[in-house]
Amino acid sequence: MTLTLTTPAAALALDWTAEVRGHLRLDTEDERARVESVLIPAATEMAQAETERQFINATWTLYLDAFPPDGETIVLPKPPLSSVESIKYYDTAGTLQTWAAAGNYTVVTPSGPQAECGYVVPAYGVTYPSTQSVPDAVAIEFIAGYGATYASVPGAIRAAMLLLVGEQFERREEAIVGAAVSEVPLAARRLLWPFRVWA
Repeated sequence: MTLTLTTPAAALALDWTAEVRGHLRLDTEDERARVESVLIPAATEMAQAETERQFINATWTLYLDAFPPDGETIVLPKPPLSSVESIKYYDTAGTLQTWAAAGNYTVVTPSGPQAECGYVVPAYGVTYPSTQSVPDAVAIEFIAGYGATYASVPGAIRAAMLLLVGEQFERREEAIVGAAVSEVPLAARRLLWPFRVWA
């Protein structure tokens, strides 16, 4: 099983004007480019890694060597799941096929800020197609994320990211002489804790 980011998020998970500038108490735009190109993406990656979620809508592809046996569910990582775009597979003759959604499978998309992983399950009386015995014989393309803009991301997650941005902004070096070196701020971890995905 491998997971590939097919189309990254088109927007930042924090907004400079509405959130970050005020949090950092900046009166000018001087730091905006660095904050938006480095600090916000870094804070987003840290928070997404901590929670194992996708915040802003992005397209992922999950590759499997075969469909699971006995109609078991296919769990899709990076909640919340928005939609499954396609399920493609190499049939026993080695031809790439698209498994039509209508009548063949159901997509379950749990909702809410702390939504669990979504999944795919065959429709009643339907079995998964047979595949050729090759690596990555099945490719499931799906969209995950809370929405297309920062406003769709839960407030507690954004608050944690603001703490991470603030920490990076204040501490421009890995270590400060004469000061204790700390990891991700504990307050940020506590804010993110309820959103962690448990396998």
